[in-house]
Amino acid sequence: MLPLRKKVLVGDSDDIVLAIICHILNRQGFATEPIADRADIPRVMREGLYDAMIVDAMLEGVVEALPSAQLHAKRIILTSADGISVDGVHATLRKPLEFEELISTVRNCVVQDT
Repeated sequence: MLPLRKKVLVGDSDDIVLAIICHILNRQGFATEPIADRADIPRVMREGLYDAMIVDAMLEGVVEALPSAQLHAKRIILTSADGISVDGVHATLRKPLEFEELISTVRNCVVQDT
């Protein structure tokens, strides 16, 4: 378990994937905040206070919102597309997700900052 619960924003186009990511990260000691209203994700990325953001690159407005997202939050994008490259991203996770890769990526992004 982590000594301090790191807060992670999670946004995905699939409700099941969203729930699974949150469940896995919660079990690892992270505090997740799923965003159900996909249209609200770009605003939340700019205004919320998170240690990390895991967002689906295919959601409308997400890629455009990344440059204006919080500077201290680690940005992780989810994608099923080949060769996607987005400025300001700390890590990219490919769909379908490998759970161990999800956990290690989030840990590497946020736990090393403590």
